[in-house]
Amino acid sequence: NGLATMTGGFLYYAADGGVPTVASIAPIAGPPTGGTAVTITGGNFVASTVVQIGGVNLVDAGTLSANVITGFTAATATPGQVPVTAYTPNIGGTWDSGVRFTYNPVVSISSVSPALGPLAGGTMVTIDGEGFIQGATRVYFGGVEATDVVFELPNPTQKLTVETPAMAGPGLVHVTVVNDYGQAIAPNAFMFLAPPTLTSLNPNSGTPSGGTLVEIFGTNLIDVTSVKFDGLQAVSFWDAGAASGKVVSAGTWVRRQGE
Repeated sequence: NGLATMTGGFLYYAADGGVPTVASIAPIAGPPTGGTAVTITGGNFVASTVVQIGGVNLVDAGTLSANVITGFTAATATPGQVPVTAYTPNIGGTWDSGVRFTYNPVVSISSVSPALGPLAGGTMVTIDGEGFIQGATRVYFGGVEATDVVFELPNPTQKLTVETPAMAGPGLVHVTVVNDYGQAIAPNAFMFLAPPTLTSLNPNSGTPSGGTLVEIFGTNLIDVTSVKFDGLQAVSFWDAGAASGKVVSAGTWVRRQGE
């Protein structure tokens, strides 16, 4: 009366049971937004084999051979390390060999400290945040790449230190952290200060016993850390306004005023 055929209706599997195995995944990390093209190697892969990363099916999976499957990672709401598993319907699997894929957190900056330093660079700055990846993270101050990026333990993905570069001119700059999965910008987070200059003193003389109130005029007199008279350190000093301050030096009262 005729012939009926069901294509692919019966599966012959390998003598070892045909359970799919996972040996490796490349690359081993990607963003939580998904879309990372990955290649999974293993064994006993067939057209119906399903690969899951963190329990979610590989997107647009394609079986290239009994040992290779390719596809794209799905998005996840929880960054971190997840297992890579595989199974074949009617055979089983969900075989976990310990292979892992890491969803790296989106890079972010929560703080930059200290927030100022000399124009010549060389200030060691600590940056707190998320998503710092060793070997793939770069830091920029005002568009100039910093050097000596060090990832701090015990949470190297959340804290790093970096040495500021030399800048062409003073002022506030953005701090930017960039890796393979995005970037974060802390606007106007660091101020480069030009060296101070002194133009005049008022008055420019006083008694050896000190006690003379002196105004010091100049430029870049911001966040002054020391004032000396002929090498003699000031006793104390304090701010007296937005760009000026007061200083006490060897019994002589000194007020500095910046432009």
